[in-house]
Amino acid sequence: MIMDIFLKNGVPEKTIYAIQKAQRSRNNDNPDLLAQIKDAESLGYKIDKKDINDFFNQDLEPLLKGPVKEILEKLVKDGHKLFLFTKGVEYFQRSKIRRSGIEEYFDENIYVFDSNKEETDVDIDQHEKTFFINDHADEIEDFAKAHPKVKFIYVKGPKTSHDRFIKHKHIPTIDDISSLSKYIK
Repeated sequence: MIMDIFLKNGVPEKTIYAIQKAQRSRNNDNPDLLAQIKDAESLGYKIDKKDINDFFNQDLEPLLKGPVKEILEKLVKDGHKLFLFTKGVEYFQRSKIRRSGIEEYFDENIYVFDSNKEETDVDIDQHEKTFFINDHADEIEDFAKAHPKVKFIYVKGPKTSHDRFIKHKHIPTIDDISSLSKYIK
């Protein structure tokens, strides 16, 4: 966890929250650890490089919810071409993808979108076998406007406040990734 790095290096919790709030407001609410470290150091705190390296070398595979790797492996084996779209700071998102162990299933088809790039601008094959699977209803809504031929599957996630769009469009909803094979043949 990002906060642990700062606490371990003597940064008070109140200061951490202020640094994170300021950095996120500058960066469209996307966490950027290196920018936060720079902000902490500008306040006179020293962050141990070993703690930073340990953070970026953590194994994130245990944090995957459900049989993610097994599902991805099956989709690839069945001939599906997989794309991964994510929002955030590029180095940080790519690090999380690598450390979770799922990078290999997407070949070169990993797209990281920051506040200046939109996922709706990506030109993907739009035939009957193109699926967009996401746990953010608002992102599905935005993508659906630009890619109406794509089929969508909503995975209930941490941000479910925008479900009205999903229900209105009759988009299949699953509780976790293990139900995905029911919709993708």
